[in-house]
Amino acid sequence: MTHGLHARNGKPTAQLDFLRSLSAPDDVAAAAATARNWAIFTLFFQDVNMQLQRLEKIGDSSVIGTTTTSFPLTRRSLMNAFPNLFYDSTVRSMESRSYRVVQKLLDQHLVMHGSVRFDWDYCTSRIGRIYSEIDMMSSLLELLGNIEDVSFVFKGARRRRTADPLGW
Repeated sequence: MTHGLHARNGKPTAQLDFLRSLSAPDDVAAAAATARNWAIFTLFFQDVNMQLQRLEKIGDSSVIGTTTTSFPLTRRSLMNAFPNLFYDSTVRSMESRSYRVVQKLLDQHLVMHGSVRFDWDYCTSRIGRIYSEIDMMSSLLELLGNIEDVSFVFKGARRRRTADPLGW
């Protein structure tokens, strides 16, 4: 089983080796950071499915891909990413906001749209930079039905409002 770009034993996967081989020599640290962030993201959220929907060239040295990322919202994933929903002193009450929000999210399948951009470095003939962004906020708004509950979910969350898998 893998977590991000590392197997459970901590060894890099073929995907990480591929990413490193394409990265510019001065950007190997960025490839390692990417692997670390993917590992955290996939520990928070299990059964992550990321699909490339479209790929297009922009400019002379960049391509951008449109992605769809999805995963189930389990009790474990909610506790990992949004501990504030569980460790609030009012969560014990079935009438609390935390309880209501958790019940709305639990066992739902979160589907998020995003993009990933690769910038080519002609000097090294390798990828110079990778940018990635996923819109988690809109997806949560669709599940929760109001911006106040979405804001409540992110208050005290372990990560920022845009779920950038390369930044988790």
